[in-house]
Amino acid sequence: MKGMMPYPTRKHLVFFFTLLICVSNSLFSQEGINQLNTSGKKQGIWKKYYPGGRLRYEGYFENDVPKGEFRHYHENGKIKAIIRHAGDGLRAEAELYNEEGQLTARGKYYKEQKDGQWIYLVPGKNLTSAVEYWKEGKPDGTWKIYFNTDTTLSEYWSYVDGKKHGPWRQFFKDGSPRLEANYQFDELNGSFKVFYPNGKVRAEGIYNNGLRWGEWKYFTEDGQLKRREWYEQGNVVKEEVLIPDPEEPDTPLDPSLDPEKSGENPF
Repeated sequence: MKGMMPYPTRKHLVFFFTLLICVSNSLFSQEGINQLNTSGKKQGIWKKYYPGGRLRYEGYFENDVPKGEFRHYHENGKIKAIIRHAGDGLRAEAELYNEEGQLTARGKYYKEQKDGQWIYLVPGKNLTSAVEYWKEGKPDGTWKIYFNTDTTLSEYWSYVDGKKHGPWRQFFKDGSPRLEANYQFDELNGSFKVFYPNGKVRAEGIYNNGLRWGEWKYFTEDGQLKRREWYEQGNVVKEEVLIPDPEEPDTPLDPSLDPEKSGENPF
């Protein structure tokens, strides 16, 4: 009869069921990926991607709580971090990698904040470059920096509840002292000394609540007193030059000795 649809042929049925299987497989492949449960919490496997399509991270959630191992990637596809979460999801152990895939650091997190010991490595070498200690996101304990060519100690200082407190020391490559000072709750206090590589004192003075105070002395490399300065509240009130400095062009300041960048050294 006119107007009636023809019965489906075997060819039509085969096409229909093939299409149905393809759609079902596609839906099934997405099931469990980037899903939320009825409470709106992340559930199951999650994957996120960079705008260019490369995988950014992958991991497993249970009611919004990360479980087990998460892997994060640089945009070039190299591993960026491996985070292994403990049962409650609050604590995790981490390994961090540079864009070449070389291990650069390992440590722990608590509530997504650094916690406990963190060790930093020289990329491509089995050498420790620095050691830090944290307590729930705040520096706490003695931090150490090592020369990158070996494990010789270069510098150490300490924190108490996020503030520098205690001895601050720097060393030359041969282990001799380069700087000796002390912090009290984030401010330099007490004796402050800087040394030449030959062990002679280069400068010495006193800090009081973060400000230079009283008489400061500066010496030549062979130990002769070359200049004296007197401070009040961090300001020079008197100066005496015994041996003038030779005329020489300005050179960039060593960042590790710059008070504005690395800790209040007088040079």
